[in-house]
Amino acid sequence: MLYKDVITDKNQAFCHLLLFFSLFEDEAFKGDETYQVYTILQSYPFTAKVNFAEEVNVFFDYKEGIGDEHTYFEYLTELIACEAPNVILFHAAQVALSDAVYSYNDKRCLDILRKVLLIGEMEGNAILQLASGQRMLIIKGTF
Repeated sequence: MLYKDVITDKNQAFCHLLLFFSLFEDEAFKGDETYQVYTILQSYPFTAKVNFAEEVNVFFDYKEGIGDEHTYFEYLTELIACEAPNVILFHAAQVALSDAVYSYNDKRCLDILRKVLLIGEMEGNAILQLASGQRMLIIKGTF
C-alpha cells in the first residue's frame, strides 16, 4: 500500500504527520504519545472527526513504504496547506518529545520537516526549544 493512495485530504495528512513522529521508530503507542496526538487532533475542528484508530492501522499498512522522509513530508504538508507552518513544526516536536526517548532520528526528521516547511534554522530551533520547555513543564507538573 502506498501512502499517496490512502492519504487524500487535509485531516488525514495532519493526523499521519503526527503519527509519523509517534510511531515510525518504536511502533509502540504508549500513554503520553497517544494522549499528545489525540489532544492535538481534537484541538482543530478539521481533524476532530478523524477516526483515530483506523488511521493508526492505515499508517502501519504503508509505513514500510515511506522511503524518503523529505518526499513524504512534502506530500503531507501540501495536503495540509497550512498558513502557519510554525504550528505544524511545533506540534510535530510536541509528539516527538512526548515519549521517553528523543532520538537522533527524531531530531533529523524534525529538521527535514523544518526545511520542507521553509522555516529558517534559528526560527526552527526556537520552536523546538518552546516544545521542549513545554514538555519539561508537563513532566514537572509546574508552570
